Amino acid sequence: MPSLLISGQLDPVTPESDGAAVAGSLRHSRHVIVPGGGHGLNGMKGQECLFDLMGKLIESGSEEGLDTSCVAKMERPPFELSAGEPNRPAH
Repeated sequence: MPSLLISGQLDPVTPESDGAAVAGSLRHSRHVIVPGGGHGLNGMKGQECLFDLMGKLIESGSEEGLDTSCVAKMERPPFELSAGEPNRPAH
């Protein structure tokens, strides 16, 4: 059965080495590592790339020929702080 394993480069819970170990035990697998990705990839720019890869794997029934180059273009949004005043308790 073809498998697509997705790891976040910065995931402290299930590091990319875990994904590599699992991929090594599966005959038909593809392991992709999302640069700057953590345990959850929500909010990352370009995450539609992963949905496309999942769809192509299901449609083709094979991990062979998957173009995973879009993963390298994914990025975390910039960290932002509000410029407004902090909330103050009511008196």
